[in-house]
Amino acid sequence: MKGIAVLLSIVALALLGILGYALMNQEEIVAEDVARSGSSRGDTGTGDAKATVHHSLSPALKEAGERNGLVLIDFNATWCPPCKEFTSVTLKDKRVKEKMKEFVFAKIDVDAHGEDAARYQVRAIPTHMILSADGKVLQRKEGLLTPEQYIQFMDQAN
Repeated sequence: MKGIAVLLSIVALALLGILGYALMNQEEIVAEDVARSGSSRGDTGTGDAKATVHHSLSPALKEAGERNGLVLIDFNATWCPPCKEFTSVTLKDKRVKEKMKEFVFAKIDVDAHGEDAARYQVRAIPTHMILSADGKVLQRKEGLLTPEQYIQFMDQAN
């Protein structure tokens, strides 16, 4: 009986390792997808430029200030199933990627950057925000958004 428990523990740890690896690579896939459809920096869409996906607020606000643009934020966590679905479904949608080119994009893990989440009183994840370059909240929505809902959310900021 003890041997079965040890074996199950090893299998569980292996599965967690595989899941963790997949989640880490998911961030890179989203950045590559945005780059192929046109950079989040608003390039011509040739795919030559690498997209910037910021993982903390300060550099995103700085870039928005330089571009006189807005910051689109996805507050998330690696352990959050709706956050994973948002990344794998909504952010992969071609229409969403096209619309996202109008913004500086930040995908902020609330566990790694709790100070950013606390600053904007994030109480649920995923939480989506659009900020002005000076950090003022223009739009806020909590929960899993479909591609259509996310596009509508972005449209309301313009």
